Amino acid sequence: MIRTISAVLLFLFIGNVQIAQTFAVRGNVSNAATKETIPICNVYFSGSTIGTVTDADGNFEIKAVQPGTYDLVISHINYEFQSMPITISDKDIEIGNVRLKEKEIEESYAEVKDKVDRKWRRQFTRFKKYILGKNYREKDIEIPNSYVAEFQEVKGVLVKKDPFTLEIRNKYTGYTIYYPIQEFLLGSGAEQFMVGFPRFEFMEAGDDTQEALWIKNREKAYNGSLRHFLGSIVNNSFEENRFKVEITSVSPLSSQYDQVVSNRYTLPLELEGMPDKFLIEDTKNPEIKKLTFSGFLKMTYYGEVGTGGGGQTTYVEAAQGSIFVFTNGIIVDPTSIIVYGYLASEGLYEMLPFDYELPKEIK
Repeated sequence: MIRTISAVLLFLFIGNVQIAQTFAVRGNVSNAATKETIPICNVYFSGSTIGTVTDADGNFEIKAVQPGTYDLVISHINYEFQSMPITISDKDIEIGNVRLKEKEIEESYAEVKDKVDRKWRRQFTRFKKYILGKNYREKDIEIPNSYVAEFQEVKGVLVKKDPFTLEIRNKYTGYTIYYPIQEFLLGSGAEQFMVGFPRFEFMEAGDDTQEALWIKNREKAYNGSLRHFLGSIVNNSFEENRFKVEITSVSPLSSQYDQVVSNRYTLPLELEGMPDKFLIEDTKNPEIKKLTFSGFLKMTYYGEVGTGGGGQTTYVEAAQGSIFVFTNGIIVDPTSIIVYGYLASEGLYEMLPFDYELPKEIK
């Protein structure tokens, strides 16, 4: 399977950098038509647990924000969704007034349509498997508002009818994910993409045993993840973290014949000594590294059993030849890479917010 990172969600950020100095983001939200302020409006950084709600006067403030670039999302059930990129460098950010347009609520939506329709069930099942990934267990997932999802299907290609927001309760990792889905296309082969802006909330554990299980499952979701892999690369710890890493010119989509052509190569990764194939460079930000590589990074993770009883093999391709990665493994621009293989089939079921902190340092 092939999937760009944006196939599950699209959120751009240069956040989560461990810098002592932090800043605040402030603003106000109002009705675009009446100019009345909007209370209890969600304001958050896409892909994180970081956010707040507007007060009775429509004001909001997100404190202790680390320098970086984020997608700031403003959403309310009765208004059209809005997002904007913001960059924080050395001072607080004043957003000013954000005006939201009221949604037009159709009667067919308001009456909560009877979802016993076989066609809708088939479409929603297909959609759910895609966003959650192949490893999810039905018993761990609750989507209480699945009825908001309306689809259009033409010659097997599934798209949205209108944008919608799902509430996904993930009892595996202990997060409730509010997922405003703006665009998606589910076709055959590589014709798949999705644009969404998820907001993560911690679920309340019933007891200490449940909380401990969620902590364990979150660490399990981290292990072998793309963040774990890239963090191991930039910190030169991939071998001790049980990654076998190779640089290869062989596409994961190539035929068996193509793989034996004489000018093809697959070489063990060396962080130094192969500048024509792989290079790590410092940037102006000491927390960000630039990775330049030709072909594909092929990584096999042996910390868990993959398909066929071996390791989990994933290929990473840099769409523009280079990618920028934080020292904690978070990629600056999720759209700058294409992922093939094992990790391409993972979805929201095993996804962690970008502000997730490891219970112990893994380097």
